[in-house]
Amino acid sequence: MARIKFVGFDMDATLAIYKTPQADKLAFETAKKRLVEVGYPPEIGSLSYDDKLVTRGVWFDKKLGNFLKMDEENGVLAAWHGTRRLNDHQIRVSYPNKHIQLEDSRIYIMNTVFNVSKTHLIASTISFMEENEKFTDMPNGEGFISHGRSITYHRIFADCHDAFDWVYTASNYRNILVENISHFIEYTPECGRLLETLSNGGERQVFLLTNSDYFYANHLMSYILGTSWHSYFDFVFVNGDKPRWFAEDIKFKEIDTQTGVIHLGNHEGELRKEKVYSGGSAAEFRRTTGMTGKDTLYVGDHIYGDVHKSKKISGIRTLLIIPELDVEEQIWKSETGRVYQLAQLQEKMYTNPDAQYTHPDTFTSVRNEAGVMFKEITDSMELKYGTMGSLMRHGIHQTHFAYAARKYADIYTSNVYNLLRYNLDTWHFFVPSLTLLPHERNSFENIENNNSTETLLANGNGVKPEHVNTEESDSLIQQMEWRLVCICLLMGCFELGEGSYLTQCTNSIRELGNNRRIVTRTKEYKSYDFFVHKKLPELPRYAFTDVYLQLNLTNDDDYTLYQGVDCASAVSNIDDDNRWFGFFKTPVFTRSRQLDLFNDTVIAISTMQPYEISVIFKNVNMIRLSLFVCCILIFLFSRHIVRHAGFFYVCGSSFGVVASILLIAFVAYRFAPRGLIGAPIMLGGWSMSLYILHYAWTHFTSIMMLYKVYVISYFVGVILISLAICYKRGPPTDVRSQDLMQWSLQGISLCLIYASCQLTQLSMMTAATLFIYQLLGRWLSPLIGFLFLPLTGPYKWFKFHFFPPRHEFLTMEEYHKQAQLTTERELEKLRQYCLSPKADSWKLMSNVRSPNRLARFSQGAENHISNRELRLYEEYESERENELEDDFEEDDGRLNGSDEDVRGVEDEEQEEEESWDEIVVRRKSRDNRPASVERYRVPPNISSTLTQRISHYSPRNLDSSRNSYSSPRTRQPVVTSPRNLHNQSAHSSRHSNGKRHSKGNASYL
Repeated sequence: MARIKFVGFDMDATLAIYKTPQADKLAFETAKKRLVEVGYPPEIGSLSYDDKLVTRGVWFDKKLGNFLKMDEENGVLAAWHGTRRLNDHQIRVSYPNKHIQLEDSRIYIMNTVFNVSKTHLIASTISFMEENEKFTDMPNGEGFISHGRSITYHRIFADCHDAFDWVYTASNYRNILVENISHFIEYTPECGRLLETLSNGGERQVFLLTNSDYFYANHLMSYILGTSWHSYFDFVFVNGDKPRWFAEDIKFKEIDTQTGVIHLGNHEGELRKEKVYSGGSAAEFRRTTGMTGKDTLYVGDHIYGDVHKSKKISGIRTLLIIPELDVEEQIWKSETGRVYQLAQLQEKMYTNPDAQYTHPDTFTSVRNEAGVMFKEITDSMELKYGTMGSLMRHGIHQTHFAYAARKYADIYTSNVYNLLRYNLDTWHFFVPSLTLLPHERNSFENIENNNSTETLLANGNGVKPEHVNTEESDSLIQQMEWRLVCICLLMGCFELGEGSYLTQCTNSIRELGNNRRIVTRTKEYKSYDFFVHKKLPELPRYAFTDVYLQLNLTNDDDYTLYQGVDCASAVSNIDDDNRWFGFFKTPVFTRSRQLDLFNDTVIAISTMQPYEISVIFKNVNMIRLSLFVCCILIFLFSRHIVRHAGFFYVCGSSFGVVASILLIAFVAYRFAPRGLIGAPIMLGGWSMSLYILHYAWTHFTSIMMLYKVYVISYFVGVILISLAICYKRGPPTDVRSQDLMQWSLQGISLCLIYASCQLTQLSMMTAATLFIYQLLGRWLSPLIGFLFLPLTGPYKWFKFHFFPPRHEFLTMEEYHKQAQLTTERELEKLRQYCLSPKADSWKLMSNVRSPNRLARFSQGAENHISNRELRLYEEYESERENELEDDFEEDDGRLNGSDEDVRGVEDEEQEEEESWDEIVVRRKSRDNRPASVERYRVPPNISSTLTQRISHYSPRNLDSSRNSYSSPRTRQPVVTSPRNLHNQSAHSSRHSNGKRHSKGNASYL
């Protein structure tokens, strides 16, 4: 188990153990109802379930409708037609030589625990039709005939198979099971302990791979491990589609654990803990995690989908779960006497070849009698297991299922929790017993017949018995046992470690506790000392904790230090340094080195000097805590920081330093020799560049300290030049640039928050909270203000008195831009008001100087102000600014343009008004005083708009209209269309105090 780095589990019938026969009976009852729904006789619904009827592992012959119990060589051991047992003669008629080839088109193997109820339903259906008078056998024996319709065994199998597929996918089978989960699923509290033990503190990665969907898996695993069951696994894969998962190359898809919906697109990048993935493949898992196959153990109950394909295609170590083993083992122990009788009978029947010649009269009768007894004992033993007998044996013969289990499974057991009986943290080996070949068995039988072990060992080594003593023989026995273990190693039972270093690390490693110091002595030769620092629990109080390794050795030539997460990785680093002439050595030479807080750390030190090694434990690293808090503040106030001039200069200086380094590289590239002359130089440079870069990186600190004067001078010069350039250009005022700077600063802050906190959960939660606040801060601020309403008043008072708002001064460009935007906004409001029903059209017309201009403005025209007026306004504003700057005198408000320009504008407006329609308004007061008459000139589009508010009147009913207008209750003036009174000026004048209009169209009110 020490070589195993990945342990995978199936869920159904492995971690989640189904209660039998409850779960099988539920599936059986649901499937037979489905058969009735698709057209089978209603009597099928009355079939009952018998958990002693069928046995897993039998073959079903879809052509003849027989269940076959097979041996490892495809020989028929027993057969049943439905539930009826076939005798030896009937088997030979259907299967000559009692043998049949395994063909997918004809044979289906009932291997899984879910096939038990399916086998029962098929057998019961065939027996029902065989006993029912409505069904007669087909002449070729491949099915039944009923009402002129043929029903083949192949059709019966297909319908039952489809019925169970419907049960597990589309029916309410799983909903019933989930609602009554304690009735159908075993509660196994030891599941969590098993997973934690196999994880071995994070040294192994544990994953769940199941064909079930996330909804079903979540309910079952929550019942066994609790709602936080994801934390027990490093990876969770659902909808695995085994055995396709082991054979093909398919990408993973991520699942939303809240809704169970599969995200669109394939997952890219590393697989993360606490995430759930759908589909995928062993090939993709190997690329993502580095899994090889020999370092992986997969535990499952499906001998084909979980064990066969995984071992054959991916080379994965396998552990097969066979729940029937507990019952098999109990019956086998109780029937050992009969097994011995079978062996004796077999020996009597076949071990004396000369008996048929010496006693020809009695040989045949004795042999037949022994055969009958052999069959009776075998059948009586089989009935102990059930109607179809044992899963693993038939008498003294092994079944095909037992052969497959031994061939494809490295280990098999009845329950996965049996692993808790072994110490899985250490180098525990699961070694199979030595299987002897026939010629080897003869040799061992000869050994048993000899007198003593000493004689055997002596003869085996060419030594006479009298020269062998007991002590030497005991050592030889130990050597022989060790050779047998080596044979198992060569056969693939298990593998040893990677050399003596790994063995030394495993056996002699010493633990470094917190603030514990270990002093070593002088050694005569240079060897490796191994130390381990155990991980700390992932608790919030260790979020800003640091652990440092202290070593008092200072000379790099006196020692080498290697570090890894376990012995294997540390030894791997040592082995890597012995390759490539030591060019890629990765030892550590610093006196103080930070250790991983939440993972075990193995340190290997090689030196001949005495030294002291210790671990320094800092509960709270103030640098980490300060960086964490400062990054949060920077994220929250980044909008103000990026608009500060100091931030601009700091960023400019940093960018200048980076740009100068890139400039040096570019200049070196431009002036580098090319062509044939420079080829040898470049070839030599590239061949040594990787080594030089590696050396420079590992000795970066020492190089910087050696040339610190030149380095500081260079950086100071570059920073001063960068500050001068930034001062000349000035801070950016563009809003887009400021936003980009703000987002970049916030991204850097989130990265530093993640790096400064040791606890990943806390850092990710903080980063997510800040990100959500940035997106939804506009909506969250009122909510937060409402929650903290009692503190709002004191906060505002404190802020106003101690941090009063500063006056912000605008540049001339900003002032003009703000004025333009304000003017456009206010003009748009005015336009909307003029077009709204709230505007009083009569009041607007009576108060404006130029209604035509108002009409163009209301309709959205941008030319309601002429160019001449714009020029006059600009001249006026210019003169006004000059007057204010000179003597700050008040302005009289008049236009400063020439009189000719002003009169020109007035003449143009007067000419436009002469072509307008004239509206006559007559108002009659309440107290019989003389009516008032008013006249207005408006543009044609305005007059048509005004006439829409009341009725139009023609000349022939104008008198009646006039009477209606004189009513005291009539308050709204009435406007008639000017086009209805066209050429009727004489008639209109009689109703307007005898006055006649000579110009334009008139409307009478």
